[in-house]
Amino acid sequence: MALSYLKSPLGILKLLRMVFSLLACCCFLFASRNGMYVGVTGMEFFFTLCFMLLYLTELDKKITFFFWTLIDLLNTMLATVFVFIVSVVAIINMMNHATTVGGMSKKDLWDQEKQHKQIFGSSCLFS
Repeated sequence: MALSYLKSPLGILKLLRMVFSLLACCCFLFASRNGMYVGVTGMEFFFTLCFMLLYLTELDKKITFFFWTLIDLLNTMLATVFVFIVSVVAIINMMNHATTVGGMSKKDLWDQEKQHKQIFGSSCLFS
């Protein structure tokens, strides 16, 4: 295994890419979003992991009939486009429905406002 790859700039970028794609996948999972969001970010993590293992085990040098750098570049470009599209769609969907602010929808905030008025007789949440 070529552990020196992990210390190289390309290895560090791959690790960061894996961390951010896993973080995005977890955010979409915890937000109970559509499967498309989780699928795209999960596949991004999986493909990055595959390329990381390919470079760590030095299979790219043993399997020479593929141009691995070009395949990795195409994967990066396609993943960037897909994740960008998913991000834009997620933002649009969240703005059309009850906008989530700090994990609470507008309906939850208004329910808290009504409860506060019933208990204290005045409103101080939106003053």
